[in-house]
Amino acid sequence: MIDNYFLTNKIRIVLSLLTSFLLLFSFYFAPFIIFVSFIPLLFACLYESPSHRNAFKYSFISGGIFAAGLLYWILFLDAPIKAWLWLGVFLLFIYFGLVFGVTLWIIRHLHKKSVLLIPIVWTAIEFLRSLTNDVGFPWGSMGYTIISYLPLIQSAEFAGLPGITFFILLINALLFYAISKRKIKYIYLSLAVFGIVCLQGIVSLKTISYPAKLRVGIIQPNFMPELKQSEDFYYRMNVLYKLSKTAGKCDLLVWPESAVPGYFNLDNAETDVTKLVSSLNIPIVFGSGRYTSDNVYNSSFLMTPAGLNGFYDKQYLVPFGERLPFDNVFPRLRKLGFGQGDYAPGNEYKIFELPDKTPFSVLICFESIFPRVSRRFVREGAKFLVNITNDCWFGRTVAPYQHAQQGILRAVEYRIPIIRCANTGISYFVTPTGELKQRTAIFTQRVIVENISLREGLTFYAKFGDWFAWLCVIVMFLLILYSKIRIPRKSQNK
Repeated sequence: MIDNYFLTNKIRIVLSLLTSFLLLFSFYFAPFIIFVSFIPLLFACLYESPSHRNAFKYSFISGGIFAAGLLYWILFLDAPIKAWLWLGVFLLFIYFGLVFGVTLWIIRHLHKKSVLLIPIVWTAIEFLRSLTNDVGFPWGSMGYTIISYLPLIQSAEFAGLPGITFFILLINALLFYAISKRKIKYIYLSLAVFGIVCLQGIVSLKTISYPAKLRVGIIQPNFMPELKQSEDFYYRMNVLYKLSKTAGKCDLLVWPESAVPGYFNLDNAETDVTKLVSSLNIPIVFGSGRYTSDNVYNSSFLMTPAGLNGFYDKQYLVPFGERLPFDNVFPRLRKLGFGQGDYAPGNEYKIFELPDKTPFSVLICFESIFPRVSRRFVREGAKFLVNITNDCWFGRTVAPYQHAQQGILRAVEYRIPIIRCANTGISYFVTPTGELKQRTAIFTQRVIVENISLREGLTFYAKFGDWFAWLCVIVMFLLILYSKIRIPRKSQNK
């Protein structure tokens, strides 16, 4: 046993910092480290029952440092809001600190003898912070760390991202109990859990195989931000046309978000794109702005040789970048000039159809990191998903890689192929098992073509959604309620 006197406040703070660095190491370099990353923080906040206040403090420090290392790139965005960027980033770090702090405070408050309590509470809080489309931010969810280990993420078809997070925290909790209580049975349990998840994944990888039915081309034009701002329409159309011709015969071509500058439904843009698509004789899905007398939208369009098939307006807008959160509730917020965009969120889940009647849908930018958006498209009938994005604002940071990584899990959750087209990269094809095909580098001009399969049936997660996450939330609140009834307050622990 570790003696209580040895775990001084300074040692506990060091342990909380160690968790921050282990988490960052797992996100950046060695994903497998995530299975032990939380053990130091659990010792700092739970071992020998430190006060609730101190448990919150240690985990708050850990969460803030983790966020600073994971999201530092926000300070380097090529965006017109530099004056407010530092304040926004500071508040984001505080937010992550609060998420960690509240999570470990609840765990400390409920912590008795159940090893399941730790993954249940962590999964519940992580899920709750992703819910609203105004300020929901699942970026940095723990389940995303192990996406490169295909056998370990196949269970996402049953419980989604929350299930992967639960698995990771359960392994951490079992190893923490093994060390703190010196009971080898918890090591055996961790090996058993890991083995079951891995075996299920291996079986899925060997048995899931869908035949290729469509040939799709991705056009990565690599337009720089200054070109986007100048809105040189004809130059961009010429580049896209020449690149599209090199793709050869395809059933669909994909251009990125904001491929057509300005507003597609103004200034004869629709006429010009129609001519281009007719010349190629290939349907093209692309991103552009859409203008109405009331609002402007960040939209995607499908143009076929027969004409415009329809449009989809982005529903999950980037907070502070594309709109101010809750400006629909508090209209006066729109008068605040932070340099943000003034897009309106869409309200319809659009299903596009290719000329052969194959249905598909488009995720715009970071909509790909919200599982429920993809689920709605899948349940509406989409047979494959296209993700268009413009990550040039991230520059040469880790952000394009983090953004691209998160969308991969949607393929496994719904057993659906995903085509990702980014203006400056990273573009790729993903199979229904999460395998990457022809991934491009950032800031390169590329054309890649691949034969893709189509979704067959609905997964358990597609049918029942976030059942597991909500179960964790319900159990957590029931335990909190039970603790209030059964456990009298002790002032020395407050």
